[in-house]
Amino acid sequence: MTWTEPTTPLTSAGRIQRSIARGADDVVERLIRAGKISKPSWWISQRGRLALFLALLASCLAAAIVYQAWLSDSGSPGDLPGAAAVGTALIAITVSTFGYLQWNDSRRELSLDRFYDRLRLVNERFYEWNAARELVSHYWPNSDVESFQKAMYVYLELDNLEYIVLRYQLGFVSRTLLRRAVRTFSSRCESEAFSSLAIQLVQGAGYAVGTIKVVEVLTRLARQSTLTAAVPT
Repeated sequence: MTWTEPTTPLTSAGRIQRSIARGADDVVERLIRAGKISKPSWWISQRGRLALFLALLASCLAAAIVYQAWLSDSGSPGDLPGAAAVGTALIAITVSTFGYLQWNDSRRELSLDRFYDRLRLVNERFYEWNAARELVSHYWPNSDVESFQKAMYVYLELDNLEYIVLRYQLGFVSRTLLRRAVRTFSSRCESEAFSSLAIQLVQGAGYAVGTIKVVEVLTRLARQSTLTAAVPT
C-alpha cells in the first residue's frame, strides 16, 4: 500500500497531513536501509519457512527415489525398509522440524506480547497509585496531573511504535503494517508539543537504541513537513 494523492483541495492542516503521509513510506525504507529498523531475516519470514518446508519435502522425495533405485540395482536383502517407508520417515522428520520452528516462533511472539502486557499493567498502577507515581516522578516533566497524563500518553505512543517495530524485526508483521504504525506516529508529531515531549521521553525510559533513532527521524520529518506545508502554494 502506498500513499495516494487526494483529488480535493486541502487546507493547511490537510497539506501537513498529506506531506507526512507521503513521506512515511520513504522514511520506512530509509530506516531499513540504514539499519535503524533491521529487516527480518529471510529464514524466519513466513515466505522463507514455506520455501524451506517445500525444499525439504522435495529432498525427501528425491532421497526416496534414489533409495528405491539403489535397492533395485544392488539386489539388496529384502529385510531392508522399502522406499515408501524411508520416504515417510523423512517426511515425518521434516514436518516435525518445521513444527518445532513454528512452535519456537510462537513462543517468541508470546514472550513479546507478555512483556508489553506487563508493561501496561505497570502503567495502569501509575494511574491508580499516586505514591508510586511520585516515587519515579523523573519520568514526567512536572508533578501536576496534566503533565503526567500528557507524558503517559506519549509513552503509550512510543510503546506502540516500538512494539510494531520489534514485531516486524522478528518477522511477525508485514512491512505494510509497519508503514501504518510509522504514519500514525508521524501524524502525532504534527503537534510540536507532542514531538518535543517524545524526543525528551524516549531518551530515558529504557527504549531500544533503534527506537530512539526512529523517533528522531520521524519527529524531524514532521517538523520539516509542517514548515513546508505551511508555506502558501
